[in-house]
Amino acid sequence: MTHSADSSQRGRRPGDPNETREAILAAARELFTTLGFDKASIRKIAARAQVDPALIPYHCGTKQQLFVAAMRAPINPVDVVAGIADGDLDGLGRRLIEAFLAVWDSPA
Repeated sequence: MTHSADSSQRGRRPGDPNETREAILAAARELFTTLGFDKASIRKIAARAQVDPALIPYHCGTKQQLFVAAMRAPINPVDVVAGIADGDLDGLGRRLIEAFLAVWDSPA
């Protein structure tokens, strides 16, 4: 059986590990933007970056961590919402908007 050059590369990508991470982040940024979080799978991102899917958790962690890194978010939105939601639904909308505005106005 012969293998063609396709997106199913296995193992470590040749070259600088920082270039691999940047290729993953660029592919993730593009697919999260065009497909959305749910449809941008780790496999699709790996194929776009031409890396083994196992390299994504190694370089970037979970899919949520990859999203935060790819979008260059100063905070993890999941952490913020979890801290705001804390079971009390009364005033949740106000707290979400206040948190969003605090991040938006932050120089970071």
